[in-house]
Amino acid sequence: MIESFKKRGRIAGHYWLLAGAGVFGLGLWAITFVAHLSSNYTLVVGWAVIPVLLAGVAMTYLSFLVMGKRKGSSGGMIVSSLLLSAASFPVHFFSLHSGNVAEYKLDAPLVALSAIVNFAGTLYAIRCFDRRPETARWIGGLVLGVTNMTTQLFVLKAMAFVRVETLTPDQLNEYFAVQGTMFGIATLVIFVFSLSAWMSDRKFLQSEERYRLLVENSMDMIAIISERQWEYVNRAGLKLFEAEPGNGLIGRPVFDYLHPRHHGEFSRLLKGEQSETNGIPIELEWYSVKKRPLHTEVVGTNTTYNGKPALQVIVRDITERKKKTKRK
Repeated sequence: MIESFKKRGRIAGHYWLLAGAGVFGLGLWAITFVAHLSSNYTLVVGWAVIPVLLAGVAMTYLSFLVMGKRKGSSGGMIVSSLLLSAASFPVHFFSLHSGNVAEYKLDAPLVALSAIVNFAGTLYAIRCFDRRPETARWIGGLVLGVTNMTTQLFVLKAMAFVRVETLTPDQLNEYFAVQGTMFGIATLVIFVFSLSAWMSDRKFLQSEERYRLLVENSMDMIAIISERQWEYVNRAGLKLFEAEPGNGLIGRPVFDYLHPRHHGEFSRLLKGEQSETNGIPIELEWYSVKKRPLHTEVVGTNTTYNGKPALQVIVRDITERKKKTKRK
């Protein structure tokens, strides 16, 4: 869900994350339902469930948003873990407060321990998500599920309460019927949405792979420049600039390789001040890593890269054409 956030555009991406947060909230409710079935408590579903679930979904959405925008950042992982832990706790506790409660007792140390376990498990799951291998994400998902189930069991042990009213057999049957229906609907929604998310991500991965192959096998140089540095250069670009993969242009200032007389023009292009020239080739002179002069035609398009303004350029070598023109 989070990986697809930046791929779907600004508005669609937010809807995508919000839907994922809703599914996560339903999943927590399903865990709570199953845990209560194995306990001595009667699970009573009242209208108080709705605002609690909405609050949990809202905090989950904020957590996903932080993960999507600050992926790979230690601070981002901690903040998103805190938000996700805070989102799960109201859902774990909501059933204990949804009915008329005469009195209840709270085991504070056990609640604190459950909070620590929940945060630690959530942080580990997010760290797994942050890694590229698919197996790490499956492990993270499993850890997140086990963590929330464990937290729910801690909550059941930490609180004891007595309800004001005693439910009759008919009321119990009615409650179980409603709860079973809600559990079935929640399970169906989770399954359908997860399946659609998997199919959608699979299409995105296939599209990304085709685009990657197209870029890597291009005869022209294709590069991305952000914050006045080379962020990505395809194989043709590395060959053109006589650079070694992983130890050449990437991370180096772009102006180190551009002829000084083109610095002003290229600065305006980076700032987007010449957006009307997007798609129109301009001639620029460069120097390769080995100081060989290069004459090129460059087509620049303003874009974003990792959430920051960037310039995507297609660079065509016209050095030989220039030499022939001078001889004529």
